[in-house]
Amino acid sequence: MEFVVLFMVVFLLMIFLKMKSQVDGINVLNKLLYIEKQPEKYIQRINKVISKKQTPKNLIINTIQKTTGLFYAGRF
Repeated sequence: MEFVVLFMVVFLLMIFLKMKSQVDGINVLNKLLYIEKQPEKYIQRINKVISKKQTPKNLIINTIQKTTGLFYAGRF
């Protein structure tokens, strides 16, 4: 029984850490585009994200984010 509880705690901790890293990445991108006003760096970062393997849904979302950066850069 203790093993199951330990497994669940470790599993939940892993999920939390993954979600936190994703939120931190989003915050970095938002800071680049909206606070520092550097759309070119934002586009470069989004291109790195798009080049990684991801689900089709995430690919669509990240492509939309790239168009936002292109719009801010005046290239859309």
